[in-house]
Amino acid sequence: RFISVFCLLISPLLVIGCGETYRTDLSRGDHLSSSRNKRDIHTTPARKFCSPGSSVPPTRTNTTTRLKNLREEISKLGLFAYIIPSGDAHQSEYVAEEDKRRAWISGFTGSSGFAVVTSTTAAVWVDGRYYIQGENQLDCNWIMMRSDEPDTPDWVDWLQGEASGQQVKLGADPSLTGAATWLNWEKKLLTRNIMLEPIINNLVDMIWGKDDKKKSSAIDVCREEYAGQSWKEKVRDLRRDLNEKGATAMVVTALDEIAWLFNIRGQDIPYSPVVKAYAFITQSSIYLYISGEVSQALMAHLNSGGCEGSKECVTIKEYKEVFTDLAGDPGQSVEKKILLGKPWAYTGGASFAIYNAVKEDKRLLELSPIMIRKGQKNDMEIQGMENANIKDAVALIAFAAELENGMAAGEEWDELKASRRLLEYRNKQKLFKGPSFQTIAAYGAHGAIIHYKPSTETNAKIGTDSLFLLDSGGQYLDGTTDVTRTFHFGNPTPFEKEAYTRVMMGAIDLAKGIFRAGTTDTRMDILARSPLYSVGLNYRHGTGHGIGAYGLVHESPIQVRIYKEEEHELKVGMFFSDEPGVYIEDLFGVRLETVLRVVEKNLTYAGRGFGPFYGFKAVCLVPFEPKLIDYSLLSREQVDWINSYNKEIVDKVGPLLLQEGYTAAYSWLMDRSVHIPWEQGRARMVRMTNGSGAKTSISVVGIAVVLLNFLCL
Repeated sequence: RFISVFCLLISPLLVIGCGETYRTDLSRGDHLSSSRNKRDIHTTPARKFCSPGSSVPPTRTNTTTRLKNLREEISKLGLFAYIIPSGDAHQSEYVAEEDKRRAWISGFTGSSGFAVVTSTTAAVWVDGRYYIQGENQLDCNWIMMRSDEPDTPDWVDWLQGEASGQQVKLGADPSLTGAATWLNWEKKLLTRNIMLEPIINNLVDMIWGKDDKKKSSAIDVCREEYAGQSWKEKVRDLRRDLNEKGATAMVVTALDEIAWLFNIRGQDIPYSPVVKAYAFITQSSIYLYISGEVSQALMAHLNSGGCEGSKECVTIKEYKEVFTDLAGDPGQSVEKKILLGKPWAYTGGASFAIYNAVKEDKRLLELSPIMIRKGQKNDMEIQGMENANIKDAVALIAFAAELENGMAAGEEWDELKASRRLLEYRNKQKLFKGPSFQTIAAYGAHGAIIHYKPSTETNAKIGTDSLFLLDSGGQYLDGTTDVTRTFHFGNPTPFEKEAYTRVMMGAIDLAKGIFRAGTTDTRMDILARSPLYSVGLNYRHGTGHGIGAYGLVHESPIQVRIYKEEEHELKVGMFFSDEPGVYIEDLFGVRLETVLRVVEKNLTYAGRGFGPFYGFKAVCLVPFEPKLIDYSLLSREQVDWINSYNKEIVDKVGPLLLQEGYTAAYSWLMDRSVHIPWEQGRARMVRMTNGSGAKTSISVVGIAVVLLNFLCL
């Protein structure tokens, strides 16, 4: 009885709870429809490091002069306020340096955020991934709105409060907001006596002083051996899709859709192999509007040597001519509707500027059929994605072995050094083109900053008394990768082990999930969160995102997010990330990310008429960290999954490590792939050898916790 009471008393001390909050797509205004109770719109959220005498974090940018100059331009136009979203003219999630207007005006560099500047105030709405980063980067000129908190006002309500009920004008660049989103804003703002006005000349650009000279980037042809289908076949499919939707033309604005449709790739946005371009496709003509170099190879690839009378010839034109063509003869001569993409998942849809250029009676706002086809990979793309992930595993395992052996030998490592060295390993792999995003190498408290990126100002030494979170990926000619693993180079605490194990349990439960055809992404999220929910833990980001084939690392339509009203059907051939996590501010972060492929399952009673049934196959092949696993928490099914996964890693990656001369990495892999036995109703602890130079020790505290858990059962 004493032991039972003692267990009850100490159990709360072993787990630290996280608030249950969720990510919102701010750039589209999804948070405007929330039915949650909001905070008083006149309340200003308290900011850290903004009280008198506070030391200013070195990561903050002084925006006083920038805001003063912007307000002067706002005043000249008779506006009350001005909106600065995160996207570019193509509604991209990740944008080129010259399009980072919201980051420049505010100092906040997260990929998602939404800024509103009035004559006297400035506010930025950020989602749960960026709460810590926002506090570190936004200076005290800004109100930081935590959009996922239940008492945070949306920007429309807040702006109404700032206007005190007066009729005011709000300005925005129509090229930076999707048409469907803009029209939704107009309706909501009118009910609050706020008039939304399109401002053609971007006000931030007017005060930025950036170099507007367009640097031409090379456009590469993506060979059919990687694409699996010619661009001509894809255009034929698109024309059929358009006919089924009652349209005879489409304006393609999403950059990844243009890259995929025409089998071209570029370097216009860091880490994303896309070309800044528009496309206008009718039943008889194809126009491509680009700002990059037009090489002879590109013209030959697109049959651009004279297009009179040809339906499979691409006319290449200047980037900005798309607006005059849509309003002129090419647009006017379209017989039926012109399809304009609307928002879906990461795709923001055609801008309001494009929408305005199309004659009113020809506009059709509809989901892009290209997005749907692109998300479901063909056989060649599937093979390429699997090959890319195997090569990526070789690089990451070789790096991880060097890092761990170096730490054990007393070498000095820091976050930037780790990022550079990992890139060197990837550079040695065949068909590697570059990172798929900036590496997140986060030691200790930095791991709690969900999208932390090391810099010279923040670079931390990697030690042995906390966790090291490493989230990275690569672009290969045959596929795109994204993988996260979390390490510890000393003796983890019981809470660190439990946090890691529960994150791993959630990742496994999602990976082994089986579901009926027609099931949507949001409904699978509970599998990953349940092991955390059961002890009061959670994470402030989605569990999974679609991944392109030598494309965007965040690809529509898959978004595994339990809190999203928008759902997307999981289809065979889709790839997405499985990445639950736990983040404890000022302590550590854990995230484990494995790329999965949707596959059809051949089940015992599949022929009984209840199917088809689908499941997932892990294509990222990097082992988990045994020293961070609390085996007493695992179920038999989870242990079986780990053993099967480890065997596949050894079979597919092991020979390549030896072939490339990474013998130490092979030993590191074998240490982490030891079969986990199941004895007397529980998994037995795996003891690693010292073959990789790393040793596992069990602390006195660890032994006490194990004994205590046993006594409490």
